[in-house]
Amino acid sequence: FFCFSEWQLILMIGALCLALLIMASYQRYLTRPLQRLVGGIAAMERTGKLTRLPAISHSELDVVATGFNRLAEQVEDQQRRLRDQILELQRLNAELDQLIHLKDDFLSTISHQLRTPLTTIMEGLDIMREGVLGPLTGEQRTFVQTMHENSVRLSDLINAAFDLSLLKSGRHPLQRQATDLAGLLRESQASWQGLAQSQVIRL
Repeated sequence: FFCFSEWQLILMIGALCLALLIMASYQRYLTRPLQRLVGGIAAMERTGKLTRLPAISHSELDVVATGFNRLAEQVEDQQRRLRDQILELQRLNAELDQLIHLKDDFLSTISHQLRTPLTTIMEGLDIMREGVLGPLTGEQRTFVQTMHENSVRLSDLINAAFDLSLLKSGRHPLQRQATDLAGLLRESQASWQGLAQSQVIRL
């Protein structure tokens, strides 16, 4: 058996009390704050939302919690800005879609409005070419033929604009086919030949 003196017992009891006090302080100033930090992070993982961690007083862990909260505020601010930008882009896309529909409707309306008077002009030129209104001189026939060709070109342009509006709106599928490039160039040369000669340009 060990025999302890009174002073030794007092020292042992004092050391035990000091150890208990240190353990209690450790749990209060370190373990519990850590548990609160871990709990806050776990809550964010479960909900997917940024949550400010509880403030920790009189502890170096307060620096960690403060830094994390500052980072969370910055992330929230970036998310808010991103949401605002997404809403703005959605608004602009809606306006753009509306403008596209207006443009398509405009092209369609213009095409229909131009076709009627152009058809009348082309029919009148055909009557003149056929000599129904009387014989034409060679110069008059050339002039009427040029007007008829330009009317055909204008009709093709109107049809192309209308077809383009249908293609862009998805109401008409694109159908590719081979074409005569040499013939297209000859038509282009014939169309511009008169203007080229007046400007002393050789095609």
